[in-house]
Amino acid sequence: MILLNNTGMQNDKGLEIDEMEMSEIRKLCMNCMHMSKEDEFCPVCGKAKKGLKSYGRALEPGTILNGKILIGNILGMGNFGITYMGFDLLLEYRVAVKEFFPDEMVERDTNDALYVAEGTTPEEYYEELKAYQREAKTLAQFSKYPGIVSIKELFYENNTAYMVMEYLEGGTLRRYIDNHGGKLDVDHALALMEPVITSMEEIHKSGLIHRDISPENIMLDKDGSIKVIDFGATKKLSNKTAQIYFGKFGYAPLEQMVGEGQGPWTDVYGICATMYCMITGDIPTDAFERSQNEPLMHIADYGIPMERRIADAIMRGLSMECKDRQQDMGQLKRHLYGQKINKEFAETYEIQYPHSNALMMYDKKNRRVWFGHYPMNEVTGSRLTTDIIYANYDGNDKTVLDTGKFKRFSVKDALMSKDYRLINKQKIKDESRMYRIFEYTDIPWVILHQSGNKMILQSEYVLDYQMFDEKSYLDMTDREVTKVRTGISWEFSKIREWLNRDFFREAFTKEEQEKIIIKEVKTPISSFTDQITYDRVFLPSVEEVMNGFENRAVRGGNALKTPVNQSQILFSQYAAAKKMDEALPMGYALRTRGTINAESATFTYGENCDGHSIQNGKMKQWKLSIPMGIRPIIQVDISDIVEV
Repeated sequence: MILLNNTGMQNDKGLEIDEMEMSEIRKLCMNCMHMSKEDEFCPVCGKAKKGLKSYGRALEPGTILNGKILIGNILGMGNFGITYMGFDLLLEYRVAVKEFFPDEMVERDTNDALYVAEGTTPEEYYEELKAYQREAKTLAQFSKYPGIVSIKELFYENNTAYMVMEYLEGGTLRRYIDNHGGKLDVDHALALMEPVITSMEEIHKSGLIHRDISPENIMLDKDGSIKVIDFGATKKLSNKTAQIYFGKFGYAPLEQMVGEGQGPWTDVYGICATMYCMITGDIPTDAFERSQNEPLMHIADYGIPMERRIADAIMRGLSMECKDRQQDMGQLKRHLYGQKINKEFAETYEIQYPHSNALMMYDKKNRRVWFGHYPMNEVTGSRLTTDIIYANYDGNDKTVLDTGKFKRFSVKDALMSKDYRLINKQKIKDESRMYRIFEYTDIPWVILHQSGNKMILQSEYVLDYQMFDEKSYLDMTDREVTKVRTGISWEFSKIREWLNRDFFREAFTKEEQEKIIIKEVKTPISSFTDQITYDRVFLPSVEEVMNGFENRAVRGGNALKTPVNQSQILFSQYAAAKKMDEALPMGYALRTRGTINAESATFTYGENCDGHSIQNGKMKQWKLSIPMGIRPIIQVDISDIVEV
């Protein structure tokens, strides 16, 4: 850490810092970081240039972090952090700096380092700090989206973490609304919020939710573009007090106040509350007050000219019950904007499918639900016509004809061990010139659980054959794999990404996608800790396979027992083709990681190279270097199912 003082700028070793001339640095205003010759007051912002420490536990203006980031006045504060005006002394541009500062968990010493407050253990604090670091790294990949603030850097100092972000000069949306007469017209509000909604949709696909969307946490740049800031509330805190409430008065739904049942629908409420404020000028009635029978005025009753469709979409997003809102940003976007799609994201969503009935069909006799389509059956014999063979296949080896949808498969797409590739090198080379063709057929789903109107389904067949994480693990030896002991979990795995992006888009039409309910998925990573994600498609855990999907306060222990409903595992012909190497297992994957001890008939949870799978009706090991069959799970509403 470095302090800017009257005699010069030095680091803690007493070395002179010369990135910028001291005379130039002293011209910077700690409030706006503009440079001027005036000594006391800045001619740009009109504030005192030396800065003001407006919060006693904050860093002193003039502090320099990471050898180059000059800290100025406070821009904003929340339960999880302090955001400062900043200046990069090396690149010479303004930034915003977010310090991880969970105010109920920490105090600051005289050297600016944080230490754990009474009532919090060091383990609790460092667990939250690690989660903050992971989420900051995840958010960095979304900087390319127009509605999300860009993250420039993450570094560690003072026993905490600092996130360096782009500085947005236009101020908050709250100030923008006030400067435009206290409210905006409907078209203006819709145009401003569309990139935010689209970008939040991408954020949700990674398993993160913002939980603090409001006009104060949305900023505008000088070009008028709008961006979401302050992702501090995305933390899954274990601190009991911090769990009680996230978000701001009027913009947070009731589930945030009780710390239960949060998901993408929680951010839907924040977005719609923000749009309500933008259009009417009023903050919506707080959710807690609404729970005490205090009414919320319908936006259409303000007499503001707008389509009834838009008014109803906003009010639906403000429903008190989670299930009554739009379940994700994609659904909200369709309700607000119709079929309009932001051109920048068109490639992400424009996938062509043959026309089909989006209703789920229930075969009562066989207790199967038929829903979605996937390449399952190989086309052979007289059915393999020249129309299919020589059709115009796209870059993903797919084509749509009058007779159906087809996928072309080459041996190069199969998963096989390094030894198998070496032994069968010539065979693989010869067969790589040939294609096998599979037809997209209806997917049969087995009913695993029903609670109220929600039903959990698992594909009856193994539909695909995939790795848990990177394909590079396939070429590792057992010894190399066993060295990978930490950080491997469902939340950050490639298989989760593949299921919720690639499989989801390939197996379901847009109409069908709307009928799949996002589920809060709890994945054990230790004997006492769960990782929480929000998924449309997921794999089962050990507990779910052995004990079903009933909610239990206590886990069933770590003794292996015969999994429920485990008959012979059925592979689709397409999945069998991808499992070309006969030495690879004919099983299906679970999302939990940990060891399986067959001798003691026990298992453990962990984040390492070992994982769980079902093979021949028994629980078996699934190492990172081995691919496994995929039997996806989805959650649907029974009102969408039609009996046939």
